[in-house]
Amino acid sequence: ACELFDKALEINPGDYDLYKKKAKIVLHNNKYEEAISLYDKAIELNPKDIFVLISKGNLLEKLGKQEEALKCYDQSIDLSPNDVELQYIKAQFLDNIGKKEEAIKCYDKILEAFPNELDAYKSKAKLLTFLMKEDEALKCIEKLIEKK
Repeated sequence: ACELFDKALEINPGDYDLYKKKAKIVLHNNKYEEAISLYDKAIELNPKDIFVLISKGNLLEKLGKQEEALKCYDQSIDLSPNDVELQYIKAQFLDNIGKKEEAIKCYDKILEAFPNELDAYKSKAKLLTFLMKEDEALKCIEKLIEKK
């Protein structure tokens, strides 16, 4: 299958969609560095493709390249700041790598833009409880109950 993509890319090297599709195939075959290179080329050709940025971020996260993954997530948010799902992806990533305070800030951004986003209240309260900030967690839970 990769050979077909290579031939297609020879004919049409500016087709970022081909790079994106080939990246999926090589990723499936555990060729992570090649997938990153293909994502980079797709991003170079179309820097506004949020799907590619998130896919690359997820791969970098899997490989333990936290700062690079965060950069991808931030770029995707810059392209679509009102996309609540992108904020959740970043918040969960920050939580997973132990940056709980930064994750809470992401949930605050979500709640600032979408005050009725109940999952953000739940997630924020959970993190606050983990950080032993019971008073803040309780306030968050009260807001959650108030919004229901």
